[in-house]
Amino acid sequence: NQEITLNTTAPGEKKTITFYAVCQNRAELLSSAESIDFTVDPDIELEIIPAMKEFYSSTNVELSIRTNLMTQCGLNGGAPLTSEPTTVHKKTLSSLSEGRHNYNITCFWRNILVSKPVKFTVDLSPPEMLFVDDTSTLNGSPGITCLKDQLRAKWLADDTGSGVKYYTYAILKEAGLNDTVINKGQTFWHSDPGSNDEWTRITGLSLADNASYYFAVNATD
Repeated sequence: NQEITLNTTAPGEKKTITFYAVCQNRAELLSSAESIDFTVDPDIELEIIPAMKEFYSSTNVELSIRTNLMTQCGLNGGAPLTSEPTTVHKKTLSSLSEGRHNYNITCFWRNILVSKPVKFTVDLSPPEMLFVDDTSTLNGSPGITCLKDQLRAKWLADDTGSGVKYYTYAILKEAGLNDTVINKGQTFWHSDPGSNDEWTRITGLSLADNASYYFAVNATD
C-alpha cells in the first residue's frame, strides 16, 4: 500500500478531480494507467455509518462505526473511542445480556455534535425444531415407500429472537451403531407455518430393499 498527500483545492472550493496512476515492478515494467476519481468538498456534512450486524450469538460484541470525515466519536456521551481523529471507530462491549441493545454514538465536527443510534440483538438461544416428518404416502403404512430414488419429508423450526436462516438435513441409513449418511444438504425450504402440510422430495437416491432410512434436520439462526 502506498499513500500520498495532495493539495487539490483552495479552502471553500468543491471540485471533482481525476488522477491517473501507473505502477512499476522491480523489473521496471510499467502497468497500464488507471484513473482515480474523487470529489473534494470542504463543506460536506459529517455522516455516521454503523458497521454492525443485526444479530450476534455472543455476549462480547465489537461495536464498529465509520465516518466519512476524520473525527472522534464517543459512546452514550462518554469519552472518545480513539485518541486521534479517524474514520474507523471501534469498541468491544463485553458481558452483554441477551436481548435488544441500544446505544447512541456522538461525533464532533467543527463544534457541531452529530448523533446516530446503533441497535443490535444478542441472541444466545438456538432455534427449536417443531417437527421433522418423513412418513410416506401409503395409507396404513406410513413407514414404507415403493420408490427407490426419492424420499419425502417436511420440517419446521422456530426462533423468536433472530429467526431461522437455513436448515441442514441428512438422510441416514440405519445400520445398528453405525448409521450411514447417504445424502445431505443445506436449504432455506421449510414447511408452511400456517398449514404445516408442505413437503419436499429429495430425489436422485439409491435406496435398498428392506432397509430403513430416516431424516435428521438442524436449524441455524
